[in-house]
Amino acid sequence: MSLFEAAFGFGLVSMSVIALAAVGFTMQFGITNMINLAYGEVMISSAYVAYYVNRAGVSIWIGMIVPRVLPRLTLTPPSPNCR
Repeated sequence: MSLFEAAFGFGLVSMSVIALAAVGFTMQFGITNMINLAYGEVMISSAYVAYYVNRAGVSIWIGMIVPRVLPRLTLTPPSPNCR
């Protein structure tokens, strides 16, 4: 693989992550008219979990599923009276 191909692939991956974050922030702001920076925190923490799962030798596919399931198991839903 040449340096150009590696740089091009890294650029595509970086662009897709930034585009995904931008679409998420835009949708969240458009629906609630309030900036919610917790969306970025969830993206970053999920990326770290996927990285460490992958570094532990687990399959990349499981590494993509674990960060999706882990916050649902560890976070408690807000109370109904919370506004």
